[in-house]
Amino acid sequence: MPWIAAHKWGIWAFVVAVAFIPGIMSAALLPRWAAIAIGAPLVSRLSFERLSQAMQYVIVLGLSWAACSILFSPDPMAGALQFFYIVAVVGVFLAASELDSLDDAMTGAAVGIAVSSVVSLMYLAGAPPVEQLAGGYPAGLFYNSEVFAEFAAPVFLWAVLRKRWPLVLATALPMALCWSRVATLTVAIGLLYAFLPRSKLLATTLILGLVAACAAALVISPDKFSSAGLRFVIWGATLLAATPLGNGLGWFQAAHPIEGFAHSDAIQAAAELGLGCLLLAAIPVLIFREKRGTNVERAVFVAICVEVLVSFPLHVPGSAFVASLVAGFLAGSRAPVFLFAFDGRTRDKKFGQWIAAVSLASDGASRSGRRALSFRPATAPHEALGYA
Repeated sequence: MPWIAAHKWGIWAFVVAVAFIPGIMSAALLPRWAAIAIGAPLVSRLSFERLSQAMQYVIVLGLSWAACSILFSPDPMAGALQFFYIVAVVGVFLAASELDSLDDAMTGAAVGIAVSSVVSLMYLAGAPPVEQLAGGYPAGLFYNSEVFAEFAAPVFLWAVLRKRWPLVLATALPMALCWSRVATLTVAIGLLYAFLPRSKLLATTLILGLVAACAAALVISPDKFSSAGLRFVIWGATLLAATPLGNGLGWFQAAHPIEGFAHSDAIQAAAELGLGCLLLAAIPVLIFREKRGTNVERAVFVAICVEVLVSFPLHVPGSAFVASLVAGFLAGSRAPVFLFAFDGRTRDKKFGQWIAAVSLASDGASRSGRRALSFRPATAPHEALGYA
């Protein structure tokens, strides 16, 4: 159907957001990982074509390093499972590099969050349709309220900056109900990135609002303070265990089975992959160097980077999907273009304008024969291409 083909990304994002099978172990995790792994080859050819050569090297070397680390992991089975999740996330990254817009996918994710918000309201009304974490805040279809809020945070930020007000309302409920410090922090920093160059007054207001929100969280929920202290202890212990070659994928879960995650994907990568974590750190560097996307999309990516530093979004399928979606879109800065031999006689005016625009945007290459070149789509205005 044409509608399905036009909105396949929105449908996929919605499925990832709502995938939940009650009554099974990992009811909120396993279905989402399955949806991610199955959906990637359905929506894309999973090609490296639109990635810069440096990004291609980073991905290939990163996957190779991670796979080799399983050989000396204290729990090879857990390491292999974690490697499968990494491959699934890379699949989303590659698929998203072919996108021309994030709107459809983020809209689908926002609608999925709205479904979980309805489930959360039913939980507060005393009639939860699915199991929630005992004694915790409402979590919708995510079981854990922190995971729910951290998944919603970058989507909420995108909706606010894009002024999609119905979607803002749909995604604001997790932020209001879950009292997640990480979600609040990521949204605040994303807004600062988006508005600081334009309005210092607004930036100052955002900073003061963030401080007030943190203070209110401590007053309303003092347990947040003790859990924050525990998180710092986990970070320190994890860093102390880091080695140059790393301890292997799956090490943290084997060494700290109660916690399961280091509550910082960056720190856990440093402990498990050693110097290989520099490949993970290279991804945002390369993305910001390419300068693709709007200020809105880069602000969302900044918020995701903050989550990676202070939480574990890459280990949770919903958040990992959004993170790889935005990162892949911003990384796909180069599209293949084929130039034909041109004898100087323009048979068609629009075709001549197209050739001129591409020639200005190309990275410099032989103008004879047929050759694949790369260009930044953003540098060739629609007017020059004749599609204004």
